[in-house]
Amino acid sequence: MSVEAGERNYHAFYQILAEGSLSDQRREELGLSEGAAGFNMTSMSECTTVSEVDDCEEFKTTMEALSTLGIGDGEEIVAFCAAMLHLGNVTATKNEADEERPLDVGFGKVDIAFVGGLLGVDPNLLKQVTNTRIQTSGRGSTTTIPLNEAQTVANVKALIKRGYGNLFKWLVARINSSHGETVASTNFLGILDIFGFEIMETNSFEQLCINFANECLQKQFNENVFVLEKERYVNEGLDPSMIVFRDNQSVIDCISKKSGSLFIKLEEHGMMNRKPDNKALLRSYYAIESESFSKPRFGEESFVVKHFAGDVEYSIENFIEKNNDSLNQQLLDLMKGSSVGFVQTVFTLEDEEDRGRSDSGAASGAGAGARSRAGTTMTKMAATRTVSSIFRRQLDNLMATLTATDPSYIKCIKPDGVKMPGGFSNGMVVEQLRYSGVLEVVRIRRQGYPVRMPFRDFFSEFEILLYGRGFVSAETCSEEEARVACVEIGKVFLDVSEKEDLYQVGKTKVFLRDGVLEELHFEVKEFYAQRASAIQRIVRGKQDRDRWNKKKLAVKMMQGFSRMSAQQRQYKIKQEVRQRGSDIHSKD
Repeated sequence: MSVEAGERNYHAFYQILAEGSLSDQRREELGLSEGAAGFNMTSMSECTTVSEVDDCEEFKTTMEALSTLGIGDGEEIVAFCAAMLHLGNVTATKNEADEERPLDVGFGKVDIAFVGGLLGVDPNLLKQVTNTRIQTSGRGSTTTIPLNEAQTVANVKALIKRGYGNLFKWLVARINSSHGETVASTNFLGILDIFGFEIMETNSFEQLCINFANECLQKQFNENVFVLEKERYVNEGLDPSMIVFRDNQSVIDCISKKSGSLFIKLEEHGMMNRKPDNKALLRSYYAIESESFSKPRFGEESFVVKHFAGDVEYSIENFIEKNNDSLNQQLLDLMKGSSVGFVQTVFTLEDEEDRGRSDSGAASGAGAGARSRAGTTMTKMAATRTVSSIFRRQLDNLMATLTATDPSYIKCIKPDGVKMPGGFSNGMVVEQLRYSGVLEVVRIRRQGYPVRMPFRDFFSEFEILLYGRGFVSAETCSEEEARVACVEIGKVFLDVSEKEDLYQVGKTKVFLRDGVLEELHFEVKEFYAQRASAIQRIVRGKQDRDRWNKKKLAVKMMQGFSRMSAQQRQYKIKQEVRQRGSDIHSKD
């Protein structure tokens, strides 16, 4: 019933209340004219719209889906949700004329007769079973006990929870039947949608239930990943002992072990016929000895559970009240006798948890005389309808289903908390990766051989490392030839390392330790670097020789030209000397 700031309640409520979803006449008939702002359940967080989400269009899509599944036009569902919205506006005030009389019950701007009409019940009876409860003594006599304001509001809220929960069950059953699902069906496809661990500023009973479910799911997820990983190793002929499974069983035992756990102590305190004492419950919690439980560093109103996702501090306030099913049986019986067929159908759905509890109670009654006092206490607890007991039974059924099926996992990560496109919060994403167990999967994979490559792929990627060793090409080799080549690559480039077990060759794949693939890629780079250096050496040598030959030729040409010039000069000088000698001789 509570919603965090900035969040919305069930989207169906806002779709029904959106402008244009219903005709004005229909909105008036159902008392929905004020929209989401007129109801506590849709306005308590002050967030009634979501950007880029058209609630009116979403409503039309939802109604079309109901019609496609053969459920009808959805009018009965809309009217039922409208009744739940009006019930959420419940107020309880003292009777001014007589304060000893039961409280006056109101539902906002509509009177109790209007709400009674939507539910198909007598308004006077609705008021009577809302603000009072009937207690039956051992002799069969009954006493009508007025409820105080908190009890009255809690009674109505419990009715809303039961009604909406049963509506969800009804929808699931109708959807399954529309797909041809029958009691004899053995094959099915189930979808479990869960956000993950909740760690808020103030954590209470609701968060403990959610986080307990996540602990159980995380254990199943870890075991499934561990088992699958182990099977892969065994199938490939490798030793799986190097993989260590991180077990969170101690946390599960701390919360829900058969004796001395948080839920069991909560059940015991709820069974006491006296005013709820949450501080006494907290004192009993402090006596728990578990590695997954601790006291807070400051304050004496909370306790700490060391969850798989991290330490969570829970406030003890209203723990017992929230656990007790505050819905009066008389109010539930009134709904079951509704004159509106759909309301009657929803509230008379067969409750599998109640049926299982009655069966177990009948079986335990046969040997009651031989039971100990502790056994009698456990029997009473089994027969008591509380939120935690129902939750645990449903969770047990869910875990049994998951264990018997072949699960696949889709981990959805919320990138930011402001619902803006393109936004990304590093801290928020890391938290979700940790809470959802993704980092644990990475840890398990990194413990062993996280990199697995088929022989052909491995040989093809690192074929160059065997250059010149006489191996056939990776494109034309057989599977056995590829395996031999992979072994050779490991011997030459990995066995020389001081580290042990850097790789293992399985039956169909090569298994590599974390970082080994990078080392092999480095070896490939080194191979190409060496060959590139050799090519560069040859090319540069050729270039240098060519330059030397050109220079040598140029020097020879220069030398020849120089010698020729010198001979020419000498010849000219000799010619001049001869010429002068001839001239002198002629004069003489």
